[in-house]
Amino acid sequence: MVSIETDEELAEKRKNFDQHKEEADKKYRRQKARLQDAGEELESLRKSLMELRQQRGELEAEAKVRTYHLSEQK
Repeated sequence: MVSIETDEELAEKRKNFDQHKEEADKKYRRQKARLQDAGEELESLRKSLMELRQQRGELEAEAKVRTYHLSEQK
């Protein structure tokens, strides 16, 4: 048996579909914004890590130089 829907039923289905689509679009935009924020934070953390590694290398080199100078003074 084929179900024939009235204009009111079709209008209600269309309204429900439109609401669902709008909610899904909002959710997508929120998730996209969160992803972008996370990507920016990740990039910032990678930059900080790189800077800290460089600083550690400089400090280790300075420590070696100081250790060498202290051993030379003895």
